[in-house]
Amino acid sequence: MTVVGGNLTLQCQADAPVESRQWSRVGQPLPPHATLSTDNSTLSLTLLSPSDTGDYECRATNPVGTGTGTYSLTVYYGPDNAVITGPDTVNISDSVILHCSAQSMPPATFTWTLSGTIVSTSTQYTIHSASSADQGNYTCMGHNQNTNSTVSVVHELSVIGEREGECDGV
Repeated sequence: MTVVGGNLTLQCQADAPVESRQWSRVGQPLPPHATLSTDNSTLSLTLLSPSDTGDYECRATNPVGTGTGTYSLTVYYGPDNAVITGPDTVNISDSVILHCSAQSMPPATFTWTLSGTIVSTSTQYTIHSASSADQGNYTCMGHNQNTNSTVSVVHELSVIGEREGECDGV
């Protein structure tokens, strides 16, 4: 598994003697931080970033022919830049949808809490009819199992008004 900031070394080996080897990145140039061994048998990538994701190809040539090998690289990262979208203030009985997102590969899994209690384990948290008990600070935690990283963000929700049929002091 390859994560952001890690290093990767790819080898271009053949079953027969090789006169030349050539590395390429399918559809793009090799990253600027890629280095090749003097005989081009090894491609090294250091301090990997998400932009390094892609297919890397080695072409080995001798007088008899050419052989090609491909390595598909996925750089895992995140979760980063968690965001909650949704209203800050709602009226009693309103329906509310809060959505949590984060940049992550693979996609993060999410857990919502309100006052330390888990209320949902998806990207979205829905309240069908808001009450005063729904008011408070919602924390969304995103976790990436491949990077073993977690990020959290807090969203304060206020619930205003009274339910129909309720009145004060009468």
